[in-house]
Amino acid sequence: MCMRGLGAPLVKAKSTSRRVAAAWLAGQVVAMTGPTRLDRTLIRVSGPDARKFLNNVLTQELDRLDQAPVVHSALLTPQGKVLADMFVWAEADGVLLDIDPARSEDLFRRLSMYKLRADATLEDLSAQFDVVVSNTAFEGATPDPRLATLGWRKIAPRDLGNRRWRCCV
Repeated sequence: MCMRGLGAPLVKAKSTSRRVAAAWLAGQVVAMTGPTRLDRTLIRVSGPDARKFLNNVLTQELDRLDQAPVVHSALLTPQGKVLADMFVWAEADGVLLDIDPARSEDLFRRLSMYKLRADATLEDLSAQFDVVVSNTAFEGATPDPRLATLGWRKIAPRDLGNRRWRCCV
């Protein structure tokens, strides 16, 4: 992939981190200045067996959600390759999975297959909630569970009449 900044020479970038670095040097990447809405898919897994079911298929022990409001986890192939990584948010009757939209359809299909007899339901809540991030703390936000310097995250109800968050896809 090639990138050309404003007045910058043509930069060849093969990986995402190289593309971001090249864009940063070309002045195309701007730091967040306030809460920004991300394009994410939110899947609620609820029911009596929700955590037990996900403990069997995800990389993270969801008992950690008793101490932290959100953990980072992944779904792997039997060979150990990453199919999807996600944030898992604690809820009263289950969990909320915060996933990249490019991986969400496959993840939903796989979780539906793996569910078998578990007493758990899967529901897409993307139309009802937004994932909001910022590099500074804001009301109701939680530090990124991967690394505190990665900023703050929050699941916020989507208010279609009043767009409070800037969009960042």
